[in-house]
Amino acid sequence: MTRSSSNDEQVPCRLVRQAPEIGVERRAFPPQSPVPATPAFEQRLRRGMPSLRLATADKQGRGGRRHNANCRMTRRMAAAAGLALLWTTSGGARADVAGAGDLENTLVRVTVAFQQPDAGLPWRKQSPGIRHGYAVLLDETRAVTTESLVRNHTMAEVQQARRGERIPARVLMADPQANLALLELPAGAADWQPAPLARKLEADDRFHVFQFDENGQIQRGAAQTVRIAMTSLPNMAFRALTFTVLTELNINGEGAAAMAGDSLAGLMISYDKDTRTGAMIPYNALERFFADATEPPYKGLATAGFSWAPLVDPVRRAFLHVQNQTGGIQVLACLPGAGAMEALRPHDVILSMDGFPIDNMGFYEDPDFGRLLFPHLITGRRKPGDTIRLELVRDREPMDIELSLARYRDEYALIPENTEGHPAEYLVEGGLILRELSGDYLQAFGRNWARRVDARLTDMYFSRRFLPDQPGDRVVILSGVLPDAINIGYTRFSNAIVQAVNATPVSNLRDVFDVFDRDGAIYRVRLKSLETDLVLDRAALPAANTRIAAQYRIPNLQFRNREPFETESENRP
Repeated sequence: MTRSSSNDEQVPCRLVRQAPEIGVERRAFPPQSPVPATPAFEQRLRRGMPSLRLATADKQGRGGRRHNANCRMTRRMAAAAGLALLWTTSGGARADVAGAGDLENTLVRVTVAFQQPDAGLPWRKQSPGIRHGYAVLLDETRAVTTESLVRNHTMAEVQQARRGERIPARVLMADPQANLALLELPAGAADWQPAPLARKLEADDRFHVFQFDENGQIQRGAAQTVRIAMTSLPNMAFRALTFTVLTELNINGEGAAAMAGDSLAGLMISYDKDTRTGAMIPYNALERFFADATEPPYKGLATAGFSWAPLVDPVRRAFLHVQNQTGGIQVLACLPGAGAMEALRPHDVILSMDGFPIDNMGFYEDPDFGRLLFPHLITGRRKPGDTIRLELVRDREPMDIELSLARYRDEYALIPENTEGHPAEYLVEGGLILRELSGDYLQAFGRNWARRVDARLTDMYFSRRFLPDQPGDRVVILSGVLPDAINIGYTRFSNAIVQAVNATPVSNLRDVFDVFDRDGAIYRVRLKSLETDLVLDRAALPAANTRIAAQYRIPNLQFRNREPFETESENRP
């Protein structure tokens, strides 16, 4: 059984744990500068800190390898059969299909230089990297692409087909919740030709996908929609309406253009070479994002702010007094800072939303796309600030209520995702690295991070990441220990939850900073996994901090970037 939030985030309950469908692009970049340390220290540090982990493959037996090979073969055979059907039924290129020459001033290749913060050693950044993808002109100077392509960018350039010149581009807006970004291109740099957006695309509709080959020529491949659903965005913590596309083209970069005739049907955001299928952000999402981004202030996607669960079990339905109803979902909890905090209560049963009946699995019948999960009624059809009407049952009483929608704010969560990769706050004291737990920190441990980190962190992330006890609460952790004479015996501790410092309970890193400012040092740290404190020699701390900063090349032993919680929530866009 899973719970789901109104932004369509699947939240597994305590009874069933599963890895979340999120992640942040990680590369095995070397550190910016060598750290003078012993091999034993490096081995301990790699075990405890995500960004320095060894990139080793999971061990499998012969049976596991054979099973995986069989699965890949089955997927490839199914994909080949689908492509054969696609080629047979497409009948070649239609007369109204855009040709490669028609897109030379519409589709551009995007090159992005980026540099991400180091999750394990937050005082430094990873080595710079390069990403390649595509963008499509939607008006004379602005092009749409994916947010994941331009994330943490330091430079962005575009290149036209069959041309070597690179044109500088500026990122006007990037929204990780929609995985879309808007680029501004120089007006006189080329004869830009914007593409109109498609008006309708249904399941089984056929179109073409366009991209560049290694020589800068535009490639075209037939494609077909095989599924329309609310799914998790690749490398994201959010869900959105996506089209699953079967295509004969080996997609080589996100942002590849899907064209229905001369109109833009969507942008490709992922591709699986085994199944020859990819995920596509459709035209309606592009239209909403472009209109919102070009009419400031940017509002973003709406959310209702509650977690929910399907209501199929007849015993539970009887307990909630809706056994005579045919549909409905159960409200589990309301998220801080959302309209649901005032309008809903746990154990409410929502029967309809915005006039659409909701079945016991959370689906409704969408007039445009068929059977979808109900969060599309919020993210796809409404905006922050709108009010929707709910029909529900509460304590046996049917009622109609109004629910105000707002944009999801990461700062309200107990464990923020930090999808955009903002620099993390931290404090290094006596070699102890204190910081707040975040989704990008966990993702830095790799694909199977849930098996590698402390089980307490995994359980807290899956069960409570949206639900702080009080506004502003976070999970403070000891992420690792930099070996030094002052902390002998403590280097084995990492990824441990911090309950108190200097005998003062803490609920976020701001509390730790307050204790530091009050006492002038952090010399006692209580971990949730221990019944005693980690104690440092207070008199020796100044000399130890100076020595540690020099040895490990730490420019600043602490970093604070957050305003008080109330101010931040009011000023954040």
